[in-house]
Amino acid sequence: MNGVTEFVFGVAVDCDDHECGQLRSAVVDPVKLEITHLVVRPRGREDDGRLVPVDLVRTSTAQRVRLGCTHAQYEALDGAQTTDVLPGPGDAELRQQTIDTVLAYHVYGHRPDLGIVTANPSRRTEPVTLTHDNLPSGEGEVGRGQHVHASDGDIGHVRGLLAGATGHRVTHVLLDEGHLWGKKEVAVPVGAVKEVVDSGVYLGLTRKEVGDLPPVATRTG
Repeated sequence: MNGVTEFVFGVAVDCDDHECGQLRSAVVDPVKLEITHLVVRPRGREDDGRLVPVDLVRTSTAQRVRLGCTHAQYEALDGAQTTDVLPGPGDAELRQQTIDTVLAYHVYGHRPDLGIVTANPSRRTEPVTLTHDNLPSGEGEVGRGQHVHASDGDIGHVRGLLAGATGHRVTHVLLDEGHLWGKKEVAVPVGAVKEVVDSGVYLGLTRKEVGDLPPVATRTG
């Protein structure tokens, strides 16, 4: 397809002086339908990605994404995920848990699902680690493997996005190869997309209507 920029999830991403990793997903403004950031993560690692502003992209093809920054500049970008460490319960909370359990034991009698916690003020539980995506407020993430649902059933998974050559406005959603139509790669116009949520991409087309769409032309780059 001419006049578009292709973002295929899973391809390599290069900085000026070093490979940064792989394209994991795209962050999209659901109102403007514009790509604002790319999520890039080192190969084989899910916990050290970066949120890359789409304006840093020089070129993006079916084979590779090239960024206009050094690897050091890439590393300085905001992380794609935020990790919060919450402390475990302290002495007072543990004592209260013990009191509550013992009282319940005496009131209700011995039950298999109710054990007695031995009072031990020095006992502490491990801190709880919570990890969540670090996305701009109000924006959503579209990544490879998300289910695509036609109006009459599932039809495949997201492979990538096509965007306008300028402005980064999404024009099509690419379906993964090897779906219902063999190896024909299909680009669904964004106008046929009704909703994008955590459970997947929902279309206003039937499976047959999606199957009748023309295949994506072969690209090089």
